[in-house]
Amino acid sequence: LKVSLGSDQSINIKRERMKEVRSKKFLSSSVKETFGWEISVRNNKKETITINTMDQFPVAVDNDIEVELLETSNAVVDDKKGELKWKADIKPGEKMKYIIKYSVKYPSTYQLDLE
Repeated sequence: LKVSLGSDQSINIKRERMKEVRSKKFLSSSVKETFGWEISVRNNKKETITINTMDQFPVAVDNDIEVELLETSNAVVDDKKGELKWKADIKPGEKMKYIIKYSVKYPSTYQLDLE
């Protein structure tokens, strides 16, 4: 029985914005912004690990705002909570990558902070 308490230094996880995906378009009375994130998980252990990875995407509570998921790398998606979940077995030295892309469309009169 192996139990890990706290962060494991031999598993590296990075979440980086994909700059080439970021765009902002003005469509008559609305604005559409597209965002992309890359999550990479690297196993530096000497044995295979099973890891659950979770991330979030925005959920609109205003009817004037539309969020569309464009890419999830086969994640299990919970649209109501805005959760993405992946489960993977990663071999020693292996690196997994997950891509998240979504767009947000909102009225141009709104000022949203989507960073």
